[in-house]
Amino acid sequence: MQENIPRLKQIFEQKLLEISKNYSADMRDVYRETQQQADQEKIKFYPDTVAEHAWELAHLGVFIVPLGLGSNPLPNITFRFSGEHFSVTQKGRRLLEENEEALHSPTGYIDGIKRRVQQPDGIVLTYLNEAVGAWRAGLPRASAIMLGVAYEQMIRLLAEALSRLAVPPYSNKLKKLLGKISNITDIYDEFREGVTVLKNEGKISKDITDSLERRLTSAFEHIRVLRNQSGHPSKEEFELDEAEANLTSFPSTYAWVDRLLKNLEDLYENESL
Repeated sequence: MQENIPRLKQIFEQKLLEISKNYSADMRDVYRETQQQADQEKIKFYPDTVAEHAWELAHLGVFIVPLGLGSNPLPNITFRFSGEHFSVTQKGRRLLEENEEALHSPTGYIDGIKRRVQQPDGIVLTYLNEAVGAWRAGLPRASAIMLGVAYEQMIRLLAEALSRLAVPPYSNKLKKLLGKISNITDIYDEFREGVTVLKNEGKISKDITDSLERRLTSAFEHIRVLRNQSGHPSKEEFELDEAEANLTSFPSTYAWVDRLLKNLEDLYENESL
């Protein structure tokens, strides 16, 4: 038997979704079939790990169960799963049907990004992981702040790559801005101007530059506003669903940034020859 916690959790989720389609979905069947599948795959079955994951999914609203009072009298009231029946929510079905890279699986979500991005940045992933953790804890504002820092780091990586190229006057401007505490918007504005020069000179892929505003600028501006609102006293409402949508769209944005970053790095190597 091998230990594979991520796969064990994935099996539980699959069985949860499958059995939820029955008229009378029974949680005991989910546990039993999870263990059977784990045994078939020669994976160690840890009841406590599966139970903890079940509560995590319930906390995220993936499924609901009847709640009952434990046997202890007041004031020491404890809650338990009152029996067996459960129902997967519409949100839960969407998350479980997406794939193992969905947000309900932090490890799978990060691993999915690593598969799409050639050279994932450690700082980006660190803050992204905290953004996901905040979302899972029901803290949309904290999630927005952490995601905003991840976006800022991506912009800095792009700016650093362009600063190494010969794109006057923007390369030198970026070096100065990056060498001190600077507003990230100022850095991004200089970067955009520099990329436009490279585009006009035919030195950078047109399909990438043409989608700069749509793929990166709009996302960066949106997250920057949310980050500022979330980090300062504000009456603006910020729902958990919006935090989820921002996190869901991040992997494709990061993959696009990775392509642009690779393009800039290739230019630098050619200039150095």
